Amino acid sequence: MKSIRSRILFWIVVTTVGLLAILGVFITDQIKETILPLTEEMSAEIVKGNSAMLGEWLAGRIQEVKTISQSDTISFMTTATYWVAEQVKQMLNQRKSAFESLFLASSDGKVWETDGSTITSYDFSDSAVFKEILQNGKSFYVGEVQKSVFSGKPVFVIAHEVRDALGNAIGVFGGKISLDTLSDLVSNIKIGEIGFGWLADSSGLILSHPESDFVLKLNILRSSEQGFEGLEELGKQMIQGQTGGGTIKKPDGSKVRIFFSPVPNSPGWTLGVSLPEKDLFARSNALIEFVLMMIVSILGALVVMS
Repeated sequence: MKSIRSRILFWIVVTTVGLLAILGVFITDQIKETILPLTEEMSAEIVKGNSAMLGEWLAGRIQEVKTISQSDTISFMTTATYWVAEQVKQMLNQRKSAFESLFLASSDGKVWETDGSTITSYDFSDSAVFKEILQNGKSFYVGEVQKSVFSGKPVFVIAHEVRDALGNAIGVFGGKISLDTLSDLVSNIKIGEIGFGWLADSSGLILSHPESDFVLKLNILRSSEQGFEGLEELGKQMIQGQTGGGTIKKPDGSKVRIFFSPVPNSPGWTLGVSLPEKDLFARSNALIEFVLMMIVSILGALVVMS
């Protein structure tokens, strides 16, 4: 009787162990196939939403420059240029949180620029903003990262045409925004508590990144030269204005999941968010480990009881 009872118990334990093992595999697969895709989908939507917010911020700065360019004060730039520059200096003191400097330029290419305390003058007829607005007839311009004449730090330009009462283009009014300001906006973008945001321009050049060595130095279209794998392929999608994501490998061998989306109202910029795979999978792995521990505990209890 004892032998029969022992054999029955043995097969019950074996069957239970087998069922629990199958259940463990099933639950693990379900976690990977359900939670991870949901996490990735959520991450992609967060990046898309943040790129839209960054685009709205840019639209606000563009509208601010446009409004000033159409003001009565700016309309006197051809007859009282230095007086207008003095007024612009006062305007900047109310907008220092966004703009590092403001400038106005005449149709001959001479520019007056102020940082709120001083005014400097120089020729910028060879600049992209001058050519795009006064030669190519664009009403506004965003882009052209350059070195600030005041701080020496990299800035980008937002400019708008200035027209007289007859509708003739007589100059340009604009503002320069530090890339540090962009970095402050982008660096706050995370997925939950993990990851970091970065920004690339239409040529693939990194404009903002937590690692300062990459800013204005790393081009994602030539990133393989610095040991990245898979980033160049994603970069080609970015410069085409696509929304997407993928996995890349860093020079140190670690894998990073990247999600990206174009920034509205920008000259082809892309907002990206990088999530180290070890952090992205941390919660799902913890859940899987918990399930496996429970199964092992149950198996241990069954073995002891048998």
